[in-house]
Amino acid sequence: MSCAEHDRYAAGSQFITHTIGRVLSQLNLSSTPINTKGYETLLQLTQNTVSDSFDLYYGLFMYNINATEQLDRLEMAFEKVRQMLSGRLHDFIRKQIVERADPSGKLANGRSSSPAAHHLSTLTEENKTRVSPALTLASPTL
Repeated sequence: MSCAEHDRYAAGSQFITHTIGRVLSQLNLSSTPINTKGYETLLQLTQNTVSDSFDLYYGLFMYNINATEQLDRLEMAFEKVRQMLSGRLHDFIRKQIVERADPSGKLANGRSSSPAAHHLSTLTEENKTRVSPALTLASPTL
C-alpha cells in the first residue's frame, strides 16, 4: 500500500471516527434508562476518542492532507441532512395548509385564505370599523 493510499484510508476511517467522537463529546451525552444499541455505540465511540489525547487527533489532522477534505465532506453531509429535514417539514406544513383550504379559498373555519383577509381578521373590532370600505375593496396596482 502506498503512503497516499494509507493517508486516504486513515482520513476516511481514523480521522472521521475521532472527529465524530469529539463532536459527540461536545454534546455531553450520557446514558439514559432507554439507551438503544446504537446510542450505546455512540457513547462508547465518544469515550474511546476522548480518552486518546487531543495531540493524537491533532496529528491526524495536521499530517494528513486528506483530513481537511473529510471535514469539508462531513460539513456538506450535515447540511444535506439538515436540508432533507427542512424540506420534509416544508412539505408537511404546506400539505396542512392546503388541506385546510377548499378550492374557493375558504379555510375550514370559513375565513378567506388571502393574505389581506388574514391581516384584516387579526384587527380588533374597534380597528375594523376604522378601515374605509374603499381601502378594503381596492386592489393594489403595480
